[in-house]
Amino acid sequence: MINIVVSKKFDGYELSMNGHACYSNNGNDIVCAGASAIGYALLGYLENCDSVDDIDVVERSGELEIICKCGGDIKVRTAFDVAVIGFLQLEKAYPKNVRVEVDDYF
Repeated sequence: MINIVVSKKFDGYELSMNGHACYSNNGNDIVCAGASAIGYALLGYLENCDSVDDIDVVERSGELEIICKCGGDIKVRTAFDVAVIGFLQLEKAYPKNVRVEVDDYF
């Protein structure tokens, strides 16, 4: 199961994604690929966004953590909103493989 937690913090946002979907064999898992694509698209945007004050990233096998300090900038919020919606769509389609928790976000 992929566990995804997104939260709003005083000065920005955090994403924690860990685990494996176990939907299919390694290298052929569309659920894992979908979650990774959303997470890394968000990371790519944040790394290139001039509104981000600071970003800390942890990348390990089956794990992606992003801590983004941005002072609540609307462009960063919108990027996180899009990612959250994508993750929630994956959870809806694959509830046995993806769990999304949104802490103090909306």
